[in-house]
Amino acid sequence: MAKEYQFNWKPNIPSFFVEGARFDKYEDDSTVLDGTALVKVDEHGFYLSYAIEGKDTTLIDLINIWEARANPPPPKDGRVTFELETRGPKETLEERTVWITHGQELVINSSLFFVAPDVATAVNWRNGINDILRNLKIRHVCPTTCLMKHWRYLCMGLNDRKKIPIKNIVKTFSSGKPERMVLKCLSDLGLAGDKEREELDVDLFTFDKFLRLYHKICPRVEVQELFVKLSGQKEYLTRERLITFLNEEQRDPRLNEILFPYFNNNTAHALISKFESDDNYIQNGKMSGDGFLRFLMSDDNSPIFLDRTELYQVSKHFY
Repeated sequence: MAKEYQFNWKPNIPSFFVEGARFDKYEDDSTVLDGTALVKVDEHGFYLSYAIEGKDTTLIDLINIWEARANPPPPKDGRVTFELETRGPKETLEERTVWITHGQELVINSSLFFVAPDVATAVNWRNGINDILRNLKIRHVCPTTCLMKHWRYLCMGLNDRKKIPIKNIVKTFSSGKPERMVLKCLSDLGLAGDKEREELDVDLFTFDKFLRLYHKICPRVEVQELFVKLSGQKEYLTRERLITFLNEEQRDPRLNEILFPYFNNNTAHALISKFESDDNYIQNGKMSGDGFLRFLMSDDNSPIFLDRTELYQVSKHFY
């Protein structure tokens, strides 16, 4: 539809989340403190990460976190309690704890316990995490944002040398694809990395290269066939053909023409300018296959009305 809607799914991430803080960490079955962990939340609000010196970084998808609470149950092993009491005031131990409950199922879940050096830090982290969890719009993001989320997962899941393990990238594309093929595609893009240690510098693995790797390993054949059909077997889609596609195939015929006007030359050109990377094509009102794919995978091509995901509105907003 030609009616543009600004879908802002990003939660407000405080700076202290991105910078991180150090907590004493233990789990339900810990017999001793696991160590001092550097805990962070990425700038997009995708993941909570914690890293202990000498160990790989662990990530938890914030969508899978149920709640951040205080007043946890006492540790099952008394040695954990003894260590915690030697590291800070016993009287404020429960208030200094950030109790994370997480899991993909409602009944089966796990707990993590992060003990802050002071009560104020724990309160800020509990409140901040719970504020992010109230952001329901992140569950309705477009395919491109989902790919960016997984790219962030790879870039944040570093080993003890702060590098990306090649095995993590291979695992991403391993379903139905031989490992040798994935490694060959990485090499073609200059992402072979350190072959001896099988790791890659995180600065080299940009989102653009991740997308190129994704399209190289998992080509969207059905989109390519559609583009060939719409373009008349040309390398580009003219503005007129794009308008026909948007108004006759993509548009819901039940929509009101006044509230949701048809695409015209101006709105179609704005769409081309937004998703086409070739300046020459933009000037001539053309869209390449790559630009067409970027549009189909964007929020502008959402299968539902994006304003209907604003679940904080009154009931009449949805009718």
